[in-house]
Amino acid sequence: MRFVGFCVLVLWLVSSIEAAQPRTTSGVVDVRWSDSALSYIGRWMADDSGDALLCDWSQCAFSVSISGASSVSLLMADHDNYFNVYIDGVVSQVLVTNETDGVIIPYNILWPSDGAAHELLVMKRTEASLGVLSFAGVEFVPLGDYTIEPVPRSKERTIEAIGDSLTCGYGILGASPDCDWSDDTEDATLAYESLIAETFDAVLYTEAWSGKGMVRNYGDPNITSSEPFPSLYPRTLGNSEEFMWDFSLYSPDVVILNLGTNDYSTEPYPPLSVFESGYVDFLTDLRKWYPNAAIFCICGPVTNQHCCLGVKESVNQMGGEPQKFYYINMLNILTWPVDYGCDAHPNTSGHQKMAQVVIPVISDVMGW
Repeated sequence: MRFVGFCVLVLWLVSSIEAAQPRTTSGVVDVRWSDSALSYIGRWMADDSGDALLCDWSQCAFSVSISGASSVSLLMADHDNYFNVYIDGVVSQVLVTNETDGVIIPYNILWPSDGAAHELLVMKRTEASLGVLSFAGVEFVPLGDYTIEPVPRSKERTIEAIGDSLTCGYGILGASPDCDWSDDTEDATLAYESLIAETFDAVLYTEAWSGKGMVRNYGDPNITSSEPFPSLYPRTLGNSEEFMWDFSLYSPDVVILNLGTNDYSTEPYPPLSVFESGYVDFLTDLRKWYPNAAIFCICGPVTNQHCCLGVKESVNQMGGEPQKFYYINMLNILTWPVDYGCDAHPNTSGHQKMAQVVIPVISDVMGW
């Protein structure tokens, strides 16, 4: 077991950057992943060769500002994930990658042809269970003089969201509760935690995995599972138990925790004592890793009273509000069927309602 992380937050939070000097070349410009012009969000690590950075958690992202480019491509190897590509803060395309067996290939971006400086942000919208992204860098064809530099950011607030399919944005784009999930219906960038982070202009890290519970995963025939979500959470990559995250690299002001739905989704339910023991153990670890964070523990909206009783009691066992642990009940806030997407998960309107419950609570506690 190795502790691995890539310290990227400092670059993302830069508020003022000296203007880059124009450069000239007659060939393709290759901006390697390690170039200081590239900034990152989320848990990343270099591969064994040092040729690429790896990530798999929802909403891991990279950004760069480029001027003087006629075309731009991303150099990646991936496994059929979906990415939102933002140009100057607006989604310009949804990029769907191909299974390439680890071979880095270029993906063309719909780049403006005016030669002006534009900010590129690429964010993974599908979850870790769909596979690990390898990102080698960006290449572009210059029109003449060009610049590359980091995208300036001044976000001082930080949030981390931890959860299951609800936090993944599973089925959020589905037309009705009757449709089956497919990867094109998932988009964590539209999920409740993203709306919360947008409201507070905060940096957001997301670690979530559909079907995982606090002590019991969806459909498990036993009252506990061998690999519930807390066993995945400390990993740099959700898919690899070899590399552990260095928690000193990101210290959120706010942690949003929404686990328990899968524990009580199918029988046999875990006894409340077992669920609460696992929940308290995880909260104890979170407090160890984030001694100053306000931790908001959510129940719902698509669960039952068993789950909510367990979450609330776990928060109480940790000392509640005086110890900066807060319980939020979301039961019964959604309307059937208008707030539901695929597999009866919340759709965009459902996630908006979820965010509207949490935002005033965080605002009151944090003074935001």
